[in-house]
Amino acid sequence: MKRAPPRRSLAEHLGRAQLMVYAAAVVLATLGASIVGYHYLHQQTLAHLHNLAKITAIESQPALIFADDASAGEVLRAIPAEEGVTQAELLDAKGNLRSRIVNAPQGLAGRLARYLGDEQVMADVIADGRSIGSVRLQGGEEPMLRAFFGLILADILVVTCVGLQSLVVSRRNTQRIARPLTQLRTLMHNATEHRDFTQRAPAADIAEVDDLRTEFNALLDEIVHRDQALRANNQVLRRLAFHDALTGLPNRAMFEPALIATLNECAQNQSKAALLYLDIDSFKAINDTFGHESGDRLLAAIAQRLRNWLPEGAMAARLGGDEFVVLVAPLDETQAHTEHGTLKLVHSMRAALEQPVRLAACTIHPGVSIGVAVYPDVSGGADALVQSADKSMYQMKDLHYQAAAVTRWTPADEPG
Repeated sequence: MKRAPPRRSLAEHLGRAQLMVYAAAVVLATLGASIVGYHYLHQQTLAHLHNLAKITAIESQPALIFADDASAGEVLRAIPAEEGVTQAELLDAKGNLRSRIVNAPQGLAGRLARYLGDEQVMADVIADGRSIGSVRLQGGEEPMLRAFFGLILADILVVTCVGLQSLVVSRRNTQRIARPLTQLRTLMHNATEHRDFTQRAPAADIAEVDDLRTEFNALLDEIVHRDQALRANNQVLRRLAFHDALTGLPNRAMFEPALIATLNECAQNQSKAALLYLDIDSFKAINDTFGHESGDRLLAAIAQRLRNWLPEGAMAARLGGDEFVVLVAPLDETQAHTEHGTLKLVHSMRAALEQPVRLAACTIHPGVSIGVAVYPDVSGGADALVQSADKSMYQMKDLHYQAAAVTRWTPADEPG
């Protein structure tokens, strides 16, 4: 399997590119300076050697006129050593050698000059408008090479200084680009891995990077807004799923798991729970006589009274229609061990629920039938407890109908 190439950061890529540009600049600048400088120095050296030969020819006139070889030697030896002349010769008009000097090359530049080959120039010695001899000079490369090496060193020094300054500036600019991008990467990691949408990228002084920062922050704001909207929608959906839309009480879907959990807790703690099952007597007659709107208002009023009456820790729910349940757990000692305790609980609930409900069309005097089942006196789990409480409620309803103690109503303008 082919391995993927190693990943590098933006700063590393830019740093490598800057180093390559710097190295190329040093090489090209040095090479260009070498070519131009060598050509210029070579031409200057050649011109200087010609001038030196002419000056030597003028100074050699007396020596050739008087055939004074000693004076000729002194003239040649008077040529300064820094001129780099390795060999100087004085010839008469017939081409006979009158004097010669040879200077050994000095140092690395001298040896390199000999390897490259010395320049050779000649100048005529003129007297009375005619040539009486000539001067031949060879060399000049050694001082030229010294000047050339100095030029190269100066060029390298200047390019190095400029390159280092450029490198410092470019690294600062790289950090100006890489730092906000690194911050954006950190924010994206926190957002994707840790679901942290609270942080925002700071402003950047590079327009393109700052535009990217602005767009990213706007994206985070949009994500936060949508997340909040989604949470709110989920809460609404959860309430719709587990609460009755009319009364706001928990519905069957929420009550049944809560009942099972409560009975399991009672079994572990060896405590008791009471389930009160109730409905409104003659509720259908309310709907048939005054309409479903009045029936809904009556249900809402009963639900609110249940909420107001509930003991601490108890739970009320609407199972459907006019049927409600109340789960009280755990029962206190009096309620748990005496039938009188649970009956007192029922009577307290009836007193709270059977207060008159005044509507626009009438005043309703609700009657409610309440059945009770106590766990673990009723065995068999949640379903058995609900069935027992339901059965008890219907028994009470029969008694109410026999006693004519059911829901009644009076017109709105009549006293109850």
